[in-house]
Order: sequence, then structure tokens, then C-alpha cells
Amino acid sequence: MAAEQTSSGSPVLLILDELQKKRGWSETLKRLWDTRNPGAQIRVLILGSSAGLMQERLSESRAGRFFLHRCTRWDYPECRPAFGWSLEHWLFFGGYPGAAAFAGNETD
Repeated sequence: MAAEQTSSGSPVLLILDELQKKRGWSETLKRLWDTRNPGAQIRVLILGSSAGLMQERLSESRAGRFFLHRCTRWDYPECRPAFGWSLEHWLFFGGYPGAAAFAGNETD
């Protein structure tokens, strides 16, 4: 696995996005994890837009190995100091921090 080769003794963060869209993802990930070099310090972060799909496709034996962390939109009091947004900006962009980069250039 490439993450093992890059590790060189230091921890490596392997980020996998939208993995739940692939059939058999949890079994494949478990097989790769079980056959990895035991000395490799790999941390795996699985991102996905559908928590329901991720949990639905987990087999019973792996259900307790995953931690679900919801990343929701930001409240207005968080966006105001972070991005200088007015209430109108916050309502327009929906409180998603990723939208801050497009404020003032909505065509992108």
C-alpha cells in the first residue's frame, strides 16, 4: 500500500472520500488493514456525504470500528468573525465555510 511506503516511521494520514459508493468497501479496507506492515503508522479518515450509506454497507463485525463525526454548517455567530459576513451573506451562502472562497464571485 502506498501509505506504508510513504510512512518512513512517521504517522501517515490516509484520507478516502466517498468510499461508501464502492461495493464491498469495508471488506476491502479491512483486508488491506489486516495485511499492512504492522510497523506502519497509518491513520485512516473516511469522508462521505451519506452517513446512512456508510453505515448501511458495514458488516456487523466492523460496525464498532468506525466513529461517525458530522460536519455541519456554521452558525451565523461563527461566520461573522471568521469571514466578516453580514446576516444576508450568511443566509445566501448557507453557513458552509467552503462557500467563503466564492463570496463576491458567485459565478465560479
